[in-house]
Amino acid sequence: MIVFAIAAGTLCTISFIPQLLSQFKGRDKLSRLFLVIYLIGVINWGLFGITMPQPNIPLVAISAIQVVFVTIILIKLGIHERS
Repeated sequence: MIVFAIAAGTLCTISFIPQLLSQFKGRDKLSRLFLVIYLIGVINWGLFGITMPQPNIPLVAISAIQVVFVTIILIKLGIHERS
């Protein structure tokens, strides 16, 4: 469905705004907001790949790998925040 592609492209693009603002403020760490918005965008890319008339397996696989990577980063950031 084209709505997933539009949402994915929009979210992946605007996800960099919190990271950019963080860099302008002199912070060298990853923004959780950036990662969450990016993660939702990547999930939408995967949904787009699945809902195509002929599912795009490479797009779905790449999206799944990115979801795992971003989730690991978010978990690691959460662990460091608590310690």
